[in-house]
Amino acid sequence: TFKEYHTPAKIDGVLQIIYPSPDALLGAMELGKADLTMQDLAPLHAEKASGIKHLTVTDTPWIGWTYIGLNMRRPPFNDPVFRQALAHATDCRTLVEVLLDGHGVAGGAGRVIAPANKFWYNPNVKQYEFSIDKARKLLKDAGYEWDEEGRLYYPAPSK
Repeated sequence: TFKEYHTPAKIDGVLQIIYPSPDALLGAMELGKADLTMQDLAPLHAEKASGIKHLTVTDTPWIGWTYIGLNMRRPPFNDPVFRQALAHATDCRTLVEVLLDGHGVAGGAGRVIAPANKFWYNPNVKQYEFSIDKARKLLKDAGYEWDEEGRLYYPAPSK
């Protein structure tokens, strides 16, 4: 066993400061007023931080998730065909490239658990190919219609 395991830390204390924005946090780190952060930095802030000599930026896999929840009790989200079309019409890879500057893994419909969370991640969850044509076909086959301005209309109710 390690005899000094319960030896108190040799510091006077820890001061936790909550910064109002990532810009303020980055400024404090640049000035040496903040030593570390566990807060995720946007790609732009991480890029700026990596150019500051006394800072080290670490890019690690994240086991969290970001998702959009749909109220499936309300039209049109209560229609499985509409949700499948929405899955085909969402370009998750481009979202990762544009919003995260490529620092992420594209998810998608039913894929909210990141691969870094190996215990819960299921690589066999169905992936929906990004295809506006497939989305349009699904909607058209289900009776949805578009007006001349491109607005989508629900199918006519069955009698």
